[in-house]
Amino acid sequence: MVLFLRNGKLVVAGGKLRQRGQRIVTITPSDLTFSATFISELSPVGTTVGRVDVYDPDATSWTFEIVNQSTSNLFVFAGGSTASTGGHAIVVTDRQVPTRSISQVQTVTIRVTDSRGASYTETFSLTVLEASVNPAPVNITL
Repeated sequence: MVLFLRNGKLVVAGGKLRQRGQRIVTITPSDLTFSATFISELSPVGTTVGRVDVYDPDATSWTFEIVNQSTSNLFVFAGGSTASTGGHAIVVTDRQVPTRSISQVQTVTIRVTDSRGASYTETFSLTVLEASVNPAPVNITL
């Protein structure tokens, strides 16, 4: 038996196609986007670095995981790693702060697994911007 498409319809040649049940086709998450390309040096704990979005049309929830980063324990997901919508925030942890002396570019590798068990991994780079050594004074009272 040979199956092929003709004019958008599935055609069976040389036999009969028997349907014994529906087959569910899983669409693997195929893209991650990260809203940030830089982070300021010495950003305080809890600073939102950026948001991660996933393209996956057939899933209803996702689990996000940071599987690798160039500086250990620099970033975490805010509020845990499970999301039922895109736009999951990555924040600076309470264990490290980004500094240019450690690295001028930070990389973070993120894996997303959808509710059907399919996963996708992508690596993003963040440039660490130099902090102002002598910031301008604010709230001056004379």
